Amino acid sequence: MKINKSFEQGIYVLLMLGLQKDNQTVKSNVMSNILQVSDSYLKKILRKLVLADLITSNASKDGGFQLKKSLKETTLYDVYNAIETEGITFNVSDLAEHVFSDDEHTKQSKKKVLDTISLGINAFNTQLEAVNLSELLVDENNSNLKIDWNERV
Repeated sequence: MKINKSFEQGIYVLLMLGLQKDNQTVKSNVMSNILQVSDSYLKKILRKLVLADLITSNASKDGGFQLKKSLKETTLYDVYNAIETEGITFNVSDLAEHVFSDDEHTKQSKKKVLDTISLGINAFNTQLEAVNLSELLVDENNSNLKIDWNERV
């Protein structure tokens, strides 16, 4: 299993938008400058976050991106689900049949491998669902820390 760097970037984009003063919009180039990442790559991540209904996009001259729901309502799983569109998959091939002649044993072994991986995926998802993005902030209530990212560039 490999988790792309876009997952981490998606988390920090949402944190930045959650900290944005007066919930004003922030342009992608402002975020990419602060995060020191490619603007074109960040736009792909932002598009996924818009499609997942985590942020809104306003393409006007004064537009940009805003949170659609609060950081307390957004989990790491929400971000993972938005960014990692392929999901975790695993298929068992017929290699066991080349090694073992006992068909029943082979069938049980393959089932055990698949069941174990399924449990692992479920545990992974459960752990991601248990963490709200607000927990990643110094002030979880997000009450005192407000930043105007547009002024920092």
